[in-house]
Amino acid sequence: AYSYDGFSWDHDRLGRVWDSDTDDGKGNGKGKDLEAVRPFDFVYESVSGDAVIVYQSDGTDASEDIAYRVWDGEYWSEPAYIDDPAGERRYYWLGLASDPLTDRIAMIGVTGDGESNCWIWDGSSWGSHHRLSDSVTDVRYEVAHIAWEYASGVVVAAVANGKYVETAVYDG
Repeated sequence: AYSYDGFSWDHDRLGRVWDSDTDDGKGNGKGKDLEAVRPFDFVYESVSGDAVIVYQSDGTDASEDIAYRVWDGEYWSEPAYIDDPAGERRYYWLGLASDPLTDRIAMIGVTGDGESNCWIWDGSSWGSHHRLSDSVTDVRYEVAHIAWEYASGVVVAAVANGKYVETAVYDG
């Protein structure tokens, strides 16, 4: 991560995302075209101004599927982890959206196996897990999106599933 304080850039190495540039996370030699995926995203909390980054964890612990860190404007926190309740997963696509009125953040992730999951950040931890689909057809492209509706605080998540779009709504 690079940060700019108005005068100079600073660099912090946050974490490793893949074992190699063709790693599919299964050790089977069938790597995906990793240039066409985005295994990380970051946004700012709307009230505090803290940045939250999520990224595919390259850890050896099966409970560390997605790593995240918080930047307070000066320092990054130590990594913390999200455990996908379905077991060990590799996330090829992660997307975040900030609630414009609070410090909540919505996240959508798509795994290499075509599963999509959503979580809500409450300003201190991730919860409200929801599995949106288990059959996203092609994770080489942007196949998922998530957004907050300003006035109501409702989150809408969408993923591509073949020639259809599946959606979920979170209203708190």
